[in-house]
Amino acid sequence: MKEGRAFTDVFPESAVSVKPLPLNVLVRVFRESIEGEGAWSNGFVIEQSQELLLLQLINDRISLDGYQLLRQSDITDIEQPMPHHAFIEKALELREQQPVHPGIVNMSSMESALQSISQSSPLVTIHQESQEPDICWIGRVVSTSQGSLYLKCITPDARFEQDVDSYRIADISRVDFGGDYEQILWRVAQDGMQDAE
Repeated sequence: MKEGRAFTDVFPESAVSVKPLPLNVLVRVFRESIEGEGAWSNGFVIEQSQELLLLQLINDRISLDGYQLLRQSDITDIEQPMPHHAFIEKALELREQQPVHPGIVNMSSMESALQSISQSSPLVTIHQESQEPDICWIGRVVSTSQGSLYLKCITPDARFEQDVDSYRIADISRVDFGGDYEQILWRVAQDGMQDAE
């Protein structure tokens, strides 16, 4: 597995208050105040700022499965390297998979990140876990304005809702994108649009 640049190569150490993490290193991230003690995220550190942490996720099948954007303020602990990291790295090597940056992600704020992610990812999954811990919303980012995200949601049947819904960005604690589910949902939606023409 390739070694990544150190976090301080991207952000000078004097400019950050979060613990610097090397890029492209496998970690296990805990957010106990939100998810409880028995839950975590496993993935490669792709990018980091004072506000946000971007991971490329490892799923239960030991395969890369999209990206997760988390707020630094919610993170209670990080194991680095994560347990069984050598096995996982070898498994990914045999699958010919390695961490890949998703493209430009403005990590200065959640709003900026959502704007930039929408340029390369047709669908995002947002979570407002403090308000609705068991619910997520998937859709296409229409715009952001005055602290709100405007999202055209998509149903589990890959049909876009007629209305555009708004979500308070300050309440968004997690964003997933580029995963298997978002990708196949988008492909089915696109196929349905072509059939309707």
